[in-house]
This record gives sequence, structure tokens and C-alpha cells, in this order.
Amino acid sequence: MSTDRGHELSARYCVMAVGCLSVPKFPEVPGLDEFTGPWYHTARWPEGGVDFTGQRVGVIGTGSSGIQAIPFLAEQARELTVFQRTPNYSLAAFNRPLDPARVAEVKANYRRCATPTATPSSASRSSGQPSRRWRSATTSGAPCTRSGGTAGT
Repeated sequence: MSTDRGHELSARYCVMAVGCLSVPKFPEVPGLDEFTGPWYHTARWPEGGVDFTGQRVGVIGTGSSGIQAIPFLAEQARELTVFQRTPNYSLAAFNRPLDPARVAEVKANYRRCATPTATPSSASRSSGQPSRRWRSATTSGAPCTRSGGTAGT
């Protein structure tokens, strides 16, 4: 693979986990074209948002957008019904504001922290080959990750 800046990359596996971002998938529900109320698709959400206060709301699908929207819709709607074919499993991302000093430290040491290393003590059980681990300490000895564990393992 090559980047838009001309960097060449190689990998044993390339996982394209970006979802279907280019073409929205609309539900194939008989009668949807005859529904007279308003309906919205997360890929075509109105810029000003939608107020569902006191409304009866139905959500079709529990993909990544659905499972993110449902808690917010439930706070507003008088009644919320979720139509689900296949359950999804999701964990909170635990996004939070970052301490500017911590961001500066990681950025200052990023190249060293993000360099994979092969360690003989971390041999893969299936192949017996050394597994690739990520460095876990900055030059000052501070961890590259908040927990002090290895990143990317």
C-alpha cells in the first residue's frame, strides 16, 4: 500500500474496518414509502438536529449508528421501540478530554512509542515465532500508554 504522501507500507493483513461510508443503506420495509410521518436516516441527519420530545419513536437496526443514537433518543422520546434483526455488542470508547501535558509527551515520543519490536519472550503459542509488541516507555522512562501496559497488543 502507499499513502497520499508517497510512503510505502506492507502488512500481512489489512483490515478495512471503515464501514459503508459512501452509500447509505435504507431499510427495506414494506410500506415505508406510504408512511406519512417524518422519518430520518443517520447518514442523512438534519443539520439542526431533531427534537423527539414526547414522540413515539421507532428505530430500525442496531448497527453502530443505531446503538449510538438509541440512548439519546430514549432520553427524549415518550416511547421508543427498537426493531432489531441481529444483536450487536459494543463497549464504551471512554473518550475523555486529554491533559495537554500528556498529549505533548506522547507526541514528543510518538515515533519511539509506535515502533514495533519483536521480543523472544513473547513467542506466539500457535507459530512459535516472536510476536510483535509495541514499545511501552518514553525516553524519560514514562509509559507510552496511560496504564503503562503495551499499546497495540
